[in-house]
Amino acid sequence: AWLKTSMRGANCKQARRAVEVPKQVPRARRSKYLPEEDDYDPVKPEYLLPATTSEVEDIRRRILDQQIARLQVALTKRSNIDPLVSLHYADVLDELNSERLQLQSESCQAESLAV
Repeated sequence: AWLKTSMRGANCKQARRAVEVPKQVPRARRSKYLPEEDDYDPVKPEYLLPATTSEVEDIRRRILDQQIARLQVALTKRSNIDPLVSLHYADVLDELNSERLQLQSESCQAESLAV
């Protein structure tokens, strides 16, 4: 629609030229990097940094929070499921919440010892 309205009164050749892509696109500079000569391997132990204790705890907390949130959603959305299944979900949710509280208290204790 844009071409038709912007090219009113122009002949067909002019209209084609207006939307033609250049035939030769300039090439990007070639890199001198040769991957087969590079000895970097992200799996090599000398290139790996172990996670710190706080990073591991943070990841565990995030995973627990996600599990708790998803299980809570499952319990609220599936109110018509078998009562035994619902009871099991509630038990697992209690376990996850207890584990989360335990992690939180361990983290607080570690912080108080560090200060």
